[in-house]
Amino acid sequence: MNGFNYKYQAVKGGFEQVIKEVEREEIRRMGRTAAYLRKQVIKQIDNMGIKTQSRRLKKGIRYKREGDSYLIGATSPASHAHLIHQGTDTRFVKNYMGHQGVSVNVGYVAPKPFLTKTFQEEKDEIIKRLSEPL
Repeated sequence: MNGFNYKYQAVKGGFEQVIKEVEREEIRRMGRTAAYLRKQVIKQIDNMGIKTQSRRLKKGIRYKREGDSYLIGATSPASHAHLIHQGTDTRFVKNYMGHQGVSVNVGYVAPKPFLTKTFQEEKDEIIKRLSEPL
């Protein structure tokens, strides 16, 4: 009976090791896919002709691991990314140039959904990368 328990523990430990290695490989694969998708988003910004001073939008496209998944989006220094992606309504500046009661129309930004467009175009490639056999 003692030998059986030893063999059972060895097999159980072996399975646990295999499961951990599979989980590690899945996380690595998701990280590589996130890096690929980040590059594609930056290419999409160029392809759509989105111009920003000092390339802050491109610098702000990042990915990060959070738990057992990855998040991709825009962060500092691209705090304006949502305004470009979703667009804005007509905007007014109150008290323009310090003049009380003066309101000036400063225009609007047409939506340029670079993230959504990239995700839609790369959907099949992402699925392919994540579903390859280990």
